[in-house]
Amino acid sequence: MSTVAEKVIELIEASQSAFAGADTLSLKNRFLFALKEKSLSPKEIGDRLRQDKTNVAHLAAAAMNDGLVEKSVLFADKRRVRYRLSPAGRDKVGRILSAAEARFTNFLNTPEQLSDAEDKLDELIRLFSFL
Repeated sequence: MSTVAEKVIELIEASQSAFAGADTLSLKNRFLFALKEKSLSPKEIGDRLRQDKTNVAHLAAAAMNDGLVEKSVLFADKRRVRYRLSPAGRDKVGRILSAAEARFTNFLNTPEQLSDAEDKLDELIRLFSFL
């Protein structure tokens, strides 16, 4: 019988194949995914990615250089910075997620199967948020 930890590792390994070829799970792309919903401060990004300030600064500089991220400085305190996806960054995130979603729909053929998979993944996300 497999332990929960073994099953989690198996899930991670299996999920990587869904994103193969797009380097989807790279730190650079995870930086972009962190900004998918809203702009974030360097500290918020670092906390989410478990990276220090220096790594976040390097990731941000590279993403800005590639035109994928925009930086805004708060008017009242010019030391406070937030990053957000540029239109090109939103497009890149959308393309990567669309490609992965297409792979999943090869196996989840009905709306019920898709909904069931989404519910189970939501449960896993809630569980992992406590670890």
